[in-house]
Amino acid sequence: MREKKIPSSKPQEILLDIEERKFMRGNKVEQKYISILKKMDGNKRVKIGAELYEMARKIVLSSIKNKNPGISEEQLNKMLKERMQQ
Repeated sequence: MREKKIPSSKPQEILLDIEERKFMRGNKVEQKYISILKKMDGNKRVKIGAELYEMARKIVLSSIKNKNPGISEEQLNKMLKERMQQ
């Protein structure tokens, strides 16, 4: 286990310590999420994945439309495909 750092008076070191704590907290959340997913049956995981994909698709569509008012349906679909494949 790592030693607990005592924050120094240097702002960059304090910032690093804060960023490190944020990462560790995020990592714990991710581990918990993975643990929950592992307990679900396959069909439920697939359903959640499909719902997340559809939500991301709607967000991307909205972003493209906001940045390109009056865009044609054809161009919208082309840009959506490009963005979703990145």
